[in-house]
Amino acid sequence: TSSMRSDAAIAPAPSIGVPVTAADPGADPRRGAPEGGLLVQLGCGPNKLAGWVNIDAEATYAPDILWDLRKGVPLPPESSDVIYSEHFFEHIELVDGLALMRSCLACLRPGGTMRIAMPDLADTVQRYLSPAWRDQDWLRDPVYDYIDTAAHMLNVSMRAWEHRYVYDEDDLLL
Repeated sequence: TSSMRSDAAIAPAPSIGVPVTAADPGADPRRGAPEGGLLVQLGCGPNKLAGWVNIDAEATYAPDILWDLRKGVPLPPESSDVIYSEHFFEHIELVDGLALMRSCLACLRPGGTMRIAMPDLADTVQRYLSPAWRDQDWLRDPVYDYIDTAAHMLNVSMRAWEHRYVYDEDDLLL
């Protein structure tokens, strides 16, 4: 996996007060969700979550809602308790990602939470600058044995897996 922040609040959105959190893949995205609340997963791909409204643009994944999220979240304002995304935002252009984040905030109920798991640009750059750049879980996979320099690692991190934009914390403070 790519480098991630811990599953802790990054910061409340200044004008709205909605906590935007970074979530580690595999962590329970339901944490803190009210019983019976509307739980939404964006860009579910093949990893649909039971009890969640799973949204994706690929029909082959059989999402609950087939929708291109670059058009925003197809839910009414203040209807969702938790909106979760794991490795989706980095696959759309920055302008679309920021517009989608604002759409998510509009769909959250007061006190709702948005959790985003994605590669962390600052962490990736710090690893690039470190003599121990190779000490990353994903680089232990033999498929990445061809990565032989820190610059190669950085470029693969930014360009591979169809990434369009890799965010840092400042990008997430809406």
